[in-house]
Amino acid sequence: MRSRTMLFIRIVIISCFSQLLTACVAVPILIDLPHRHHSSPESNGKDHSSFTFSLSGITKAELSPDYDTTPANTDAPELDNNLITHLDGSFGLADRLDGSITIDATYKDNENTREVRVGMIGLKYQFVGQPANQAKPGNFSAAIEFDISNIKNSYTNDNNGNGYRANNNYQGIQLLFGYRNPDNSVAYGKLFQATHHLTGNTTLAGTDYPFRGEVEESGAGFGVLSAGETNPHGLITRYGFELTRHNYAFRLDSKTDTRFSIGLILYY
Repeated sequence: MRSRTMLFIRIVIISCFSQLLTACVAVPILIDLPHRHHSSPESNGKDHSSFTFSLSGITKAELSPDYDTTPANTDAPELDNNLITHLDGSFGLADRLDGSITIDATYKDNENTREVRVGMIGLKYQFVGQPANQAKPGNFSAAIEFDISNIKNSYTNDNNGNGYRANNNYQGIQLLFGYRNPDNSVAYGKLFQATHHLTGNTTLAGTDYPFRGEVEESGAGFGVLSAGETNPHGLITRYGFELTRHNYAFRLDSKTDTRFSIGLILYY
């Protein structure tokens, strides 16, 4: 009888200790601040497509270090960094006009689960130079690109129903300019500006506490696309590297961050 009593006491202690540890784990409110990488100033050309698989740095706004104890702060949040993989499809709608869609694959914040989502859609118009399917060495190119995205993140504690929901409604524009080198590689620079509309709410003891804020982003970057190798079926394989510097203007603070991205580009 005594052994059963001791076993019961141990189970209760272990259960309480486990719940205490769970309650003590801080769950931050995080939301991605997205950006499109490896977008060439040369459009694909009509009926031509490119697919880019990339590994990139991603900046996240930490609106709260722990949603359960600290209210969300959109006026002067901290920045957090992580890695994210992208699959970007770009399709030649006309000689100088491309449409694109990006699929992101990342681990959900605060959960050890993989998340696949539509990261961004965009439209690019090349107004200087020849598109990629016609371009020769010495080609100067320039293009403007518009991108939109609606990133969501959420967390719910199954024990008490507390949690948070955060959204980032993003609109961005990029000015791209580049030069095709004698070896057919393309070196390019970019200037960009974007607005992030942050909204959401925390739920504590059945009560919602909404938050809202806006982030103005500006920055510049440069990148290189390799000359590429063509297989017998006309598929061109290229490699890309890009480095960007981002300035984020919050209502009461401003911060800067640097990102890198490496990519494998298939052009057909």
